[in-house]
Amino acid sequence: MSNYFSAYLNSRTRTSLANYYSIHELREKLLPELTRLYLLCYVWQRYRQINDNLVEAVCYHLNQINQESKVIAQKEFADYLMQQETENNLMKQIAQFWVDKTIPDQESFGNIRKKVFKIVPEEELYEKVSLNNNRLRKIDFKWKAIDGMAHRIKLHLRPIIFLALLSLIEAVGMENIR
Repeated sequence: MSNYFSAYLNSRTRTSLANYYSIHELREKLLPELTRLYLLCYVWQRYRQINDNLVEAVCYHLNQINQESKVIAQKEFADYLMQQETENNLMKQIAQFWVDKTIPDQESFGNIRKKVFKIVPEEELYEKVSLNNNRLRKIDFKWKAIDGMAHRIKLHLRPIIFLALLSLIEAVGMENIR
């Protein structure tokens, strides 16, 4: 047997002895050093158990949030792509005015603009062609979804951490300190 495994078994055995003996027996019948050792093993075991439970709970909630944000991001990205396709078709219609052979070269630009603005209102067209209009990527929508869940993330993680701290206090026996 490896030293680590035997130390682990000894720790588990001493932890179970701390559970086996009553408080009175730990105080009165056993040597103080042995009592401290049993209690130290008990606290260490509880600490590891609480830590493992905390990690599992955090991983579970983060996985849930990740899955949900993926679904939201995919839906919003699909909507965005549909909007981009619509805008591309609109820009193709507007570009038709520059290649249309039926419009004479002497036609004033103001008349062409009026025809374009019948298809797309001036403010909307300006907004579509402005330089601030950057193309978004799928990851942008995922982070937007995660940002939207920030409050929910806080609501789930705070109670987990609080319960872990309470369990640790219980394991150490802080409620008996006067």
